[in-house]
This record gives sequence, structure tokens and C-alpha cells, in this order.
Amino acid sequence: MAQMADTGREELELAQKVQQRTYPSSIPLVEGYQIFGHTVPASWGNGDFFDAVGVKPRDGRPGFIIDQNSTVEHAVLTLGDATGHGMGSALMATELRAMLRASIRLGVYHRDLVDVLNAQLVEDLSVSHFITLLMGRLIKAENRFRWVSFGQGPIWLYRAKTGDIETLEPHHPPLGILDDVESYTPTETDFEPGDTHIALSDGFPETMNDADCCIGDDAVRATFQAHATEAPSRIHDALWTRVEAHANGVAQRDDRTCLLIRRNSE
Repeated sequence: MAQMADTGREELELAQKVQQRTYPSSIPLVEGYQIFGHTVPASWGNGDFFDAVGVKPRDGRPGFIIDQNSTVEHAVLTLGDATGHGMGSALMATELRAMLRASIRLGVYHRDLVDVLNAQLVEDLSVSHFITLLMGRLIKAENRFRWVSFGQGPIWLYRAKTGDIETLEPHHPPLGILDDVESYTPTETDFEPGDTHIALSDGFPETMNDADCCIGDDAVRATFQAHATEAPSRIHDALWTRVEAHANGVAQRDDRTCLLIRRNSE
């Protein structure tokens, strides 16, 4: 029995390492911007993921292909969250991330990509399972992030000029629920110097404490606003510290993932 348990643990550790290798080893540089992503699973497998891929336009055809340069003009950024946590959710998240990467390599146009992703997830997932997804392209020349969210939130935008926080809403339900994705118009977030765009998985606002009370969006948003002028990595650290203080020693129950885009101040 002990040998079987050891074998099972070794297989889980191997699966965890395989999934960790799918995390981006580096984030492409977009001049004038700081991009930060981080994910921490609650258990062996991670039902969350983020990705950052440099891309460039295809020659004379719609869509983009991977740009292998360290500094890029366009970056595709994604954050996804599969229902639940653990190995089942990790398999769903890893499948979606793999389909996204393969589609980018093939230069699939984003509207076709969404339809294909959703159709495959509807076929693969059970009725009670789905995946939320934020997917967008940061365009340096336009200082713009063109994005769409399928049930993924919270998403906030800090405006440096006023100090205000804008709440940005998802466009559609999560992927894997409906047979067809309805027509949508991506949101175009224009960045002024010092503006910061943040997307979080629900593991942050749904952090529970020893009284079985979750911290909620308002407290996490207030922490973001208090630290929004800092570097993205420091914003993430402040958010993590805040939710852990609320947890008061209660173990992390859900995966937590953060994606930040900040335009440098001039």
C-alpha cells in the first residue's frame, strides 16, 4: 500500500511539473509597458492559467503568428479559470492553453479561434464544467489593449490622471456552456501614461477566513487602488498579502491568478 501511495504521489508530482512547464518562461517586452502574470494553485493541479505571447501580423492575411523576438509590437495576453480546482480543473486549463498556443502558431483569426475553442470545450466537458477566459492583444503603436472576456472577472482599470478605478464587465458567458458564441465587439482599452489594467481569477476575491467569510471584490479593489501607482509585481504582492491577512491562517482553497498591464509614466 505504501508503495502504491508513493507511486501515486510521484505521478501527481510529474503531472504538476508537466503543467508548470506550460507557464510562460518569460513575458515578451513591449516598449513603454510592464506586463506581469502570476499563478498559484490551491492544490496539486492548477485550474487557472495565464499566458503572454509576442505576435506579429501575417503577410497579407488576417490573423497573427508568433513573434520570437524578445521585444515585440503586439502581445497576446490571456487569463483562464476552469471550474473547481485540482487535477480535473488542471486538465481543462491545460487543454485550453494548448489549443490557444497551437491556434496562435497556425495564425488562426481570433473570431474563428473563439468559435473553435468553444465548440471543442462543449464537446469535451460535462454539463457542469466550463472555463472563463480573458483574451486580448496589446498594441504598442496604438497604446491599446483590445480584449474580450468570457465570464472572466474581476477586471479593473486604474486611470492615473484621475486616480479612479473603472470596473470592466465580461462580454459573454464562459466557454463550454453554449453551443454557439454570439457576435461580440471587443473592448478597446486605451492606455494613458500610468494607467494599469488588472484581471484576477476568483481565487482572490473568494478567499475565505476562519469565520467562513470571503473577502469580496470591494476589499481587493480597494487594495489595488491603494497600490496602483506601483510596479505590477508590487501590486500583486500587496493583493496577496491582503487576502492572506483576511484568510487568517486558513489554507488557500482556490487557485489564484493575476494578470497586470501597466503603461509606464512619462
